[in-house]
Amino acid sequence: MKKINTYKRAVVLKTYCTDKKKRKIEALIYAYRSAVNFYLKYENLQLDKNNLALLQNTNLTERYKSNATKQAVSIQKSLKNKNTIVKFNGYPILDAKFIAIEQGNNTFDLWIKLSTLAKGKRILLPTKKHKRFNYWQQKGRLIQGCELHKDKVIVWFEVRKEQPKIGSSIGIDLGMNKFITTSDGDFIGSNFRKIVDKITRKKKNSKSYKCALKERDNFVNRCVNELDWGNIGVLFYENLKNLKQGKSRKRGRKFRNRQQYWTYRKVINRIMEKSMENRVRSYFVDPRYTSQCCPSCKSIVASNRVNEEFRCLACGYEQDADIVGATNVLCKGIDWISSLESLNKKGN
Repeated sequence: MKKINTYKRAVVLKTYCTDKKKRKIEALIYAYRSAVNFYLKYENLQLDKNNLALLQNTNLTERYKSNATKQAVSIQKSLKNKNTIVKFNGYPILDAKFIAIEQGNNTFDLWIKLSTLAKGKRILLPTKKHKRFNYWQQKGRLIQGCELHKDKVIVWFEVRKEQPKIGSSIGIDLGMNKFITTSDGDFIGSNFRKIVDKITRKKKNSKSYKCALKERDNFVNRCVNELDWGNIGVLFYENLKNLKQGKSRKRGRKFRNRQQYWTYRKVINRIMEKSMENRVRSYFVDPRYTSQCCPSCKSIVASNRVNEEFRCLACGYEQDADIVGATNVLCKGIDWISSLESLNKKGN
């Protein structure tokens, strides 16, 4: 398998368009969504002229139809349950066939040429560089493509991976009450549950609901940024799955309602992004017994942990339960790396 030596970073650019241009973009997004949803109805999608010809009632060009089909295929491949019926409410992901990002001058230092529903006619979307854009432009290559929104675009930079740096090893534990707990005993973020409760009280898809989701995402980014990235060399985290499932007393309706806004994968993705940016190696470990195992005597008893406190029934070791979890994550990670190094030495 070929090793991937690059990664992508997304940057949001606000576009400064007239109302006329915004209406054209809205019409394009609406037609594109309709096309994607049309193809999502098919269990086995085929990229051929017969399928493309079925969309007679859309204003999309053949090129846009083909791109919508590919996006639908990508969505279906990402589904765990292939029989799931999904509705696409996202945005067009376009490549260099549809847009061209060019240097501007004066007020707007970037211009985006966008193909519209009118074949052969493009509109110009003015935008401005900012601090994050300039940062990634220095580190990587701007990809000719974007995710198109009504009043903004998301562009990507391709960045070459750098050699990992030498630093300390830590394990982290993620939770509702203490958002991030490190094996060094640091607590980052303490009001995540309040943010989640705020989301659950809002009406879905309302303006206040979207604002609460944005507050959650900002909270996640802020907490991840507070980790000591300058001194971390290796980071371990738990590979948690099925957090939103289960019908036990501990996983009742209220618990599962909160968990749907927990977005564990979003947190891990952000941690992985920061790891690559800061040349930190990050690995996941098996989460089994990390909250029950005593770091001192290695005794594993479910009743060692009671809520936020840990007290070993075998040796009497006491500590905050989340610190214990993070410590056990670190120990598992170190043991795993040590076993790999031993195998490599035997192989040589």
